[in-house]
Amino acid sequence: AQARERKLDEARLANLRLPMDMKIATSTGDSTTLGKLATGKQGVLLDFWASWCGPCMALMPELQKKAKKYGPRGILVAGMNTENAAKAEGVRKQRGINFTWLVEPKGRPLSQMLKINSIPRMVLLNAEGRVLFNGHPMDDELTAALAKLSGN
Repeated sequence: AQARERKLDEARLANLRLPMDMKIATSTGDSTTLGKLATGKQGVLLDFWASWCGPCMALMPELQKKAKKYGPRGILVAGMNTENAAKAEGVRKQRGINFTWLVEPKGRPLSQMLKINSIPRMVLLNAEGRVLFNGHPMDDELTAALAKLSGN
């Protein structure tokens, strides 16, 4: 039953395009959209996390490595906090993060569209918002999708 459900989710996500015009707050209170973030880029890598999530916090150094590696290759890397701006900004300052730091809108619409029921979770989008990967940050399929999208 789980394998069948996974296949159904994969088929549904294969045709899913995220709304690139949805307003999303940064941890500092500014507003942006996925479309603005993707402008001039190959794609956007979103890391869904929360401060209470031990595995999420343990993977922050890996997220920073991905930002450093893939940013120059045309992929914008962004943290997507699922809590609130104060918690997101606290972690950003504590960890010295200097790349895009977002807060998911109230009601968690992106998590709902992407069927995110556990974190940490990374989602790779192309510049048009099509989902290329939706899974665990250390999954080999993510590495392959990043390499294909970035041309490396």
